[in-house]
Amino acid sequence: MIVSFSVAAALFVAFNISVAWMARNSVPRQLLRQIDRTRGVTDIALGNSLMFSGFDPDAYDRALAADPVVAMNAGLGASSVVEHLEILSRALQRDDSIRVAIYGFFDFQLTDPPVATVSDLFGNRAISYYAAPAIAFGAAVAAAGNWFAQQGYGHPSSLWWAVAISPAHRPSGYENFATFQPIFLYQAIWSVLTGVVVAWAARRFALPGERVFALWAAAYAAGGFALFWLGIGHLPVVLGLRAGELGDAVVLVGATVYLARTRRMRTKPFQPPQKPALERDSPVM
Repeated sequence: MIVSFSVAAALFVAFNISVAWMARNSVPRQLLRQIDRTRGVTDIALGNSLMFSGFDPDAYDRALAADPVVAMNAGLGASSVVEHLEILSRALQRDDSIRVAIYGFFDFQLTDPPVATVSDLFGNRAISYYAAPAIAFGAAVAAAGNWFAQQGYGHPSSLWWAVAISPAHRPSGYENFATFQPIFLYQAIWSVLTGVVVAWAARRFALPGERVFALWAAAYAAGGFALFWLGIGHLPVVLGLRAGELGDAVVLVGATVYLARTRRMRTKPFQPPQKPALERDSPVM
């Protein structure tokens, strides 16, 4: 039980560390860093996409040139009233020169009761962007935990990195063998490599959450399919493959097909909102 608890705790810690690392450049955190870097702001605009797209700080500053102001657009798309309040609180803590807050909202957003859905909880499926690497690193910790539980090993082996298995944990027919293939070690190494590659690919190619998760699923299934032949087991054979191999093959093919069909999908980087050049350069009456 101690081993199970330790593995579960390690998975929880690994998941949170991975999510924190992957989310460090999310759009809300980029906005907060922009707030932290900016000084001397007198007027701040808050709200969701209505304010994010519609408020031009440069035009606002020129319109109030007689009363020098420094405006900042702190609008955040797909955000709630609570988030707007948190952003304002952060700005007031960082800059005591703010004297005007301009707030824009949709329809009855301030008066309607909040409605929480599963899509809101998962950030419009963006959680998969962070969850995929976290799951990979968590799987590595779980695989390494099999060493303590004396599970997850393969066929007998005399290799120098083979692991010794106690007689009580050896399967029937293998009682006379002392060392076995450490499949759990291979799985742990593969999971770590998968997590690193998936995290890198997500940032390098601006992949949306669904594609990040599909990439992890494809890599996980490929590793499982490749390592399955090292294992000891008597699973039923379906279509010429053992049940575990067939499952990995289905996941691998499905994830690969999805990645191929969605290869043009990209996420958009965070940029402060700007008006078109024609509007930005026109005089304000």
